[in-house]
Amino acid sequence: MSTCSVEKRKYKTFHRLGRKKYRPIGMALVVLLTLSVFPSCWRHSQTFAANTTVVIDGTHEYQTIEGLGGHMETHPPGFSPEFWDLLFNDIGATGIIITGPPDYKADPWEPLEILPMLKEAKAHGVKLYFCTFSSPKAEWKSSKSLYGGTLLPEYYKDFSNYIVDYINHIRTETGVDITHVNPIPEPSIEHAGKYPSCGISAKEYANFLKVFGPVLRRANNRVKIVAPACWNLTITISYVKTMLADEAARGYLDVVGSSIYGWPANNHTWNVSNPKQWQTLADIAHRYQKETFSDEASHVAAHMPMPHPAGIHTAKWIHHAFVDGDAVAFMWFLMLHKRKYNPALQGFVFSKDWPPGEFTSDGITKYGYAFKQFAHWVRPGAVRVESTSHDVHLLVSAYKHLTYKTFTIVAINDDTRKNKNVLFKMNKINQLSSLDVYRTSKGENSANLQPVTVAGDSFAYDLPKESITTFFGHFATP
Repeated sequence: MSTCSVEKRKYKTFHRLGRKKYRPIGMALVVLLTLSVFPSCWRHSQTFAANTTVVIDGTHEYQTIEGLGGHMETHPPGFSPEFWDLLFNDIGATGIIITGPPDYKADPWEPLEILPMLKEAKAHGVKLYFCTFSSPKAEWKSSKSLYGGTLLPEYYKDFSNYIVDYINHIRTETGVDITHVNPIPEPSIEHAGKYPSCGISAKEYANFLKVFGPVLRRANNRVKIVAPACWNLTITISYVKTMLADEAARGYLDVVGSSIYGWPANNHTWNVSNPKQWQTLADIAHRYQKETFSDEASHVAAHMPMPHPAGIHTAKWIHHAFVDGDAVAFMWFLMLHKRKYNPALQGFVFSKDWPPGEFTSDGITKYGYAFKQFAHWVRPGAVRVESTSHDVHLLVSAYKHLTYKTFTIVAINDDTRKNKNVLFKMNKINQLSSLDVYRTSKGENSANLQPVTVAGDSFAYDLPKESITTFFGHFATP
């Protein structure tokens, strides 16, 4: 396992340098010195004095990103080309979650909505396809209903075969290969009477994996099993400890997945997505050489915050999943805007007229733009490298993509009062002469700003309060 970076383990108190008042002659000398040392900062700011430093070290590599995306099928958008362009090309979604129905041959919406959506995703180059199941068939459960109850052990193999059949059905109908599967999401909650669900204990889940794993492996060795995907990190950690302690079950659990909902009412830690718990989960996963995966996040659960006017919460959830949790993917619920039905359901694309009728897109939401700050410029195959910030309000992550020869930095300033004057120092990030700059804030939506020059493996930049700034560039060809 990689050595933990400073950014993942602790924050240090940053002591602001005192400011001095200069006479006119002294001030002129300061300006000249600034221009000579930090020429890039003059391109976007007439005054600049770095008050914090971020160090990016290309020699320390972490996980390889597999995708950013989310749920689509629950509220299908129709087949508008404009919608798919916004979602896949503009925002840059590279992952899709679908929910397999209890009986796909009988459910009327499945062939009408799921299959065309998957074909569009494939046509737009999406590679990550995550399939989850809200409930097994009613007759296989203790409740004899899709609502609540648990999967009976005598039907473990039947449900396993059903999942394999559905995966094959998707491949036959669309040409899409499911890459990840989560058979029983949110296993600690039964949701009786609300919507289809299935409760199962950690020990029972481990027993199910010992049946499901061999069935899936015989049918398709390429699909990774993601579990347990509990509704928050605390419960996921508890489940994972039990499941991974079972040696036989451990061999079939490829990816440790978790949603990030539902903090306890007496512990309102939603605002930072609880990075310490992400670290704990990552440590457990790495101990057994497993990947981690953030399978669902949004504002829809109890004790989660209402959407931020600059999309800060969205960006921070992604940051903590990637940096503290070493997650290989981040998924959102839902990617289609549904605010007219629930103010908290903030998707990436919205339509005033949806539903009924054909979907006509009215644009991207603020949360779509916050998501875009990562998804559009952090592409599958990018490797996260170490980035160290000593300012608790400045969250920075960095990614290099050797295939495309690109480099991306995403900097979040969540301070509600102060801008950040930042000097970025890069180690072993060579052949970068300039970086394009894009920013989302209360008044900006992935605004394309003036490029910044990289000189001497460093550059300086002003980061406004409550903003998300992405720096993106190509390595020079030798």
